[in-house]
Amino acid sequence: MNVFRVVSDVICPWCYIGKRRLEAALRQLPDTTEVSVSWHPFQLNPGMPPLGMDKKEYCVRKFGSWARCEELFAQMNEVGKAVGIEFRFDKQPIIPNTFDAHRVIWFAGQEGAQDQIVEALFNAYLCEGVNLSRRSELIQVCEEAGLERNRIERLLRSNEGAAEVLAEEREANHSGSGRTFRRPTTRSHLAGFRANPKAVPRTLAEHLTGPSTLSPTLSSGVGP
Repeated sequence: MNVFRVVSDVICPWCYIGKRRLEAALRQLPDTTEVSVSWHPFQLNPGMPPLGMDKKEYCVRKFGSWARCEELFAQMNEVGKAVGIEFRFDKQPIIPNTFDAHRVIWFAGQEGAQDQIVEALFNAYLCEGVNLSRRSELIQVCEEAGLERNRIERLLRSNEGAAEVLAEEREANHSGSGRTFRRPTTRSHLAGFRANPKAVPRTLAEHLTGPSTLSPTLSSGVGP
């Protein structure tokens, strides 16, 4: 079994692009190739206030000027369109705190619904302008994606999943994150999705030839 552990944040546009490229690459593999994909937490902004902060203020602080931010958004829009994503950076004026979202993703992994929840959260924030800092909106997105509302409400009222998410974040920070594949047993590297997207199907076909664990880490890069 080839196991992909994807470390990402649901407000990272490059991570969403990476998800699409990974999906396209996996479709190129032989039908006999066994693949498992799991999603793991990485907060781009771990110190974000619980209710988030103004996007314009945050982006100007990070990139120097709003004009530069708009240039970067335009670049990401073009890359997103190439993989079928219609980013709408204008719809949501808040950069959210994503800790609760990662707790829900962790829970969805226990329920066998992780990929559909990750997809719904990426789309909700980056394409529909949903404020994921608001628990009511987070719950609505997850319910529409297939989780039970009462169960998610109970999760968010408690500390369930918090320790697990924090532990995984510490692990990601300790090991380092970037847009590369790592084969831990050999320490060899493959090209990252963002750097060389056309090479991904070829390199996957070349490397997924037997049991191994690959860790494509899709966090960081330009974006909130």
